[in-house]
Amino acid sequence: APFSIEGIGYFEQLANVFIKGYANVTGSAKGNKKLMYVGLYECGEQRDTAAIQAMFPLQQLRRLSLYDMSFQVFQLPGAVNLRSLELAGVYGAEVRVQRMDLSSLKKLRTIALHDVSLDKLDLRKNKELVEVGITSGLGCLDYDTHFFYPEGSKTCGINFFGGIRKNCRLILPSRNKIKRI
Repeated sequence: APFSIEGIGYFEQLANVFIKGYANVTGSAKGNKKLMYVGLYECGEQRDTAAIQAMFPLQQLRRLSLYDMSFQVFQLPGAVNLRSLELAGVYGAEVRVQRMDLSSLKKLRTIALHDVSLDKLDLRKNKELVEVGITSGLGCLDYDTHFFYPEGSKTCGINFFGGIRKNCRLILPSRNKIKRI
């Protein structure tokens, strides 16, 4: 059953929102003038980012995290102040993106793509980047014992990505501020 987020407009000081089950959400949070971080989980297959652009005030967002969401075309022309972008698969599900255009995100400082299937990522227009993380393998957890535990059997550990499926051609700006890849 659809779930409307229209009511969060009454929370005028709301700065962060995390929505699990985004595929079932309707409405708009564009009236939230202080919203800076949006996290969306269980998003499913999307043609493009039109629904996200219609639902959230992208021009004021600083951080956007999308989990379990695939796109044919990914671009966010309205997110001119976005500093951090994360796309990640969950529970071994791969995020598929046919084409990603981040050229309008001039203030982007960090990008993290975990378990994402993407052939090429051109970041030449993103000159403010300081951290780039791209993994195309299965998300796992490493424990003090360094043994692999089945998913859900432990609740602590350090993320690492193994089982690389394919490479992503990464094109970086010639003059950049990147400190960590």
